[in-house]
Amino acid sequence: MVLKQKRVFWQIFPVILAIILISIALVSWYGSRSVDTFYIEESGIDLENRANLISDHVLELLNAEDIESLRAYCIDSGRASATRITIVAPSGTVLADTNENPDTMDNHRSRPEIDEAFDGVP
Repeated sequence: MVLKQKRVFWQIFPVILAIILISIALVSWYGSRSVDTFYIEESGIDLENRANLISDHVLELLNAEDIESLRAYCIDSGRASATRITIVAPSGTVLADTNENPDTMDNHRSRPEIDEAFDGVP
């Protein structure tokens, strides 16, 4: 009798183990995808919020054509928020940047993220 119980156990055990391992793999995959999606969405929301915080003053400085004040404001705001800020004109010319001298930077018009930004894609 004990021998039959052991045989049944060893017949069922691999199936149960496979089901458990597949379940763990599926839950891990789904959880990983969910966390990735959540992180990307939250990062986008965070960047949009940071942009909204500075946009009014940046627009004022752009309308006043006060590029030096714009550069100083971007550097100060970037340091305060630990964010790199780059202001790009519609022509692609970099007007201000927190990490680099804008006068030495390449034209950004051909960059896909700049095209998306000018097209209103978040």
